[in-house]
Amino acid sequence: MLKRAAYLVTGAFTVNELSIVLDGRVLSDHFPGIGRYVVNLTRALATATPEIDICLLHDPSSHTHRLTLPNLPRAACPISPFTIRQQWIVPALLRRLRTEWGWSDKRIIGQFGFITPAKGHPLVLEALAQLPDDYGLLIAGGLRREADRPALDVVRQRIVRLNLENRVRITGYLNAVDMPAHIHACDVLIYPYTHVDSSYSVMTGLAYQTAPVIISDVYAHRELAERRAGVELFRSGDPADLRRAVQSVLNDEQRRTAMRRDTLRFAQEYSWQAIARKTREVYLRALHD
Repeated sequence: MLKRAAYLVTGAFTVNELSIVLDGRVLSDHFPGIGRYVVNLTRALATATPEIDICLLHDPSSHTHRLTLPNLPRAACPISPFTIRQQWIVPALLRRLRTEWGWSDKRIIGQFGFITPAKGHPLVLEALAQLPDDYGLLIAGGLRREADRPALDVVRQRIVRLNLENRVRITGYLNAVDMPAHIHACDVLIYPYTHVDSSYSVMTGLAYQTAPVIISDVYAHRELAERRAGVELFRSGDPADLRRAVQSVLNDEQRRTAMRRDTLRFAQEYSWQAIARKTREVYLRALHD
């Protein structure tokens, strides 16, 4: 396979002999988003392009806890992340979660992803302090690296300083089984990153299509808005503007409906199946040029 892939550079093979090599040696718990992308693209390519051999390079000595390598070259394509919500409609569980939290009558803001300085958790707490008492914040995530423990300490200290103990819940790491119910329990999802190239967490929030998504106006997020992904932007680093965005979206049903419509179109356009088709087209063009 590697020998055939090497010849790909010179265009030595016909379409039926094309091999695509994906480098999965980046799979690790340190960069789980990149790993998930590689695995999902590999699975989608293996199903959508049966005439092409798919080779996934990986390091057998590298052990990951969050990712499972697919069986290649004919791995079954999983449910697209953009339709996973259809599997997890569990109203009773959602009511139980809200009851357990004592938040049956609250508007729940969800912030999903591991805790690290760039995720902007203190900013969200400042915005929450400006919102009415019927708003609660679900921080769905925990530490991924010990080096980020100071960031978690800052979050806990800020909660106490702002007297938000009864309005904030930190779940710690959520596994794949628990994630859907927690996302469905939220009225709005926020991603106030101060800098980011791309985010698997943001794409997951859009994928569920159950709650409006509010994101900071950093460059990568502005690109999502330009592609009409159904997101609402706020000024990065500005808690007052985040508070405005949350209230504006939750108090405008027509806007939420329009956001869901745009998100659905975006999800269909950028599903794993669509990405696999586009990837195949790029390789075929490279082969024939």
